Amino acid sequence: MRDELKPAARPDYVADRQPCPDFERFEPLFNKIREGVKSGLRKPRPFRQERVDLGEFFVLKGQLVHVADVREEHLRNDKPDARLRVIFDNGTESNLLMSSLVRRLYEDKDALRIGTVEIGPLFEGARTGAVYVLRSLSEKPEALGLLKVGTTSGYVEDRVARAETQSTFLFAPVEIVETYELTGFSAKEAERRIHRALSAFHVTIRVTGPDGRTFRATEWFKAPSDVVEAAILKALD
Repeated sequence: MRDELKPAARPDYVADRQPCPDFERFEPLFNKIREGVKSGLRKPRPFRQERVDLGEFFVLKGQLVHVADVREEHLRNDKPDARLRVIFDNGTESNLLMSSLVRRLYEDKDALRIGTVEIGPLFEGARTGAVYVLRSLSEKPEALGLLKVGTTSGYVEDRVARAETQSTFLFAPVEIVETYELTGFSAKEAERRIHRALSAFHVTIRVTGPDGRTFRATEWFKAPSDVVEAAILKALD
């Protein structure tokens, strides 16, 4: 097992890669991960997972990989799947399916899991994403009065682009009600805290996609906007 992680290892597949336009946001995180592994603060472990989560880091084919965003969650062969934004430490990114990334990690006998980025020194002083509060513009009666609260390690405008094609947004456009910049917080940890604070208001909606498949849409809450704001501010305090 490697004692340190070297940057920009050459991958054996490039077909689904493209340059990462905001790599300067992620490069410090990769550097901190390497420093943490070298110092023993973070312990890479063999990959043995059925899924990957927002914020996690992995070593794949000798290259450091970061799951920066999880979107378009759906069922694939009756198993949860999603479209990911995966950042590689050589300045490229991919929109792999979760199932594809998991398969590639299993195929690499040397693949490692480094884990999620927790709140703490790793993110000190760095913008790590945003919390968003959205209102659905769906005409479905069950969507009236609901707010969607989530996080992204990217930018909210990118996250909600083409919302009408995604089950998580009820296959409908959305209105951005409010956003909160994250500095020093893991987006995943911030989301966990906020959802816990709003658990009494949580609503799960079943939506049918254009192809007739049914999806469960989560992260929706039936609560006044001031209650949501208070919960977010308390969770981030």
